[in-house]
Amino acid sequence: MAVTFCLPPRPGELCASLTFELPGDHTTQQLTARHRVTGVCLSLEGKVLIAIDITDPATARPVDVRFDVVPHGSAVAGQSRLAGSVDRDGQRLDVYGTYLGPVADENLVPALAMRSGVADLLAGVPGDHRRLAWRAPREVTEVRQ
Repeated sequence: MAVTFCLPPRPGELCASLTFELPGDHTTQQLTARHRVTGVCLSLEGKVLIAIDITDPATARPVDVRFDVVPHGSAVAGQSRLAGSVDRDGQRLDVYGTYLGPVADENLVPALAMRSGVADLLAGVPGDHRRLAWRAPREVTEVRQ
């Protein structure tokens, strides 16, 4: 089951499929406003991997999303949506995503987009890709419910 935390891609809209690793159990990530989480699994090292389809960053504003990996059945914030579940070390864990809002212009990080390969994935997509706003996932040290 695909899930979005903001807006789903438009029907027929070109998307790039990405997989990224959550460095911790509470992580924020910049995504395009139009995105679709297509899967959640574990890496060989036991880290949670998120498979996601994103749209062209030139046509969808970047948004911040917080991912939380919590024990199955734990209470979560009302606006959080279940992205999937994984089994790690014999424990069932749920992975939730929460839309935090649009990214402020001063937080756009185009250089990391080029290093992350997003630009290569979107090669041939019409539009101005100078506004790529991707940054590496970062671990959240404090979670407010």
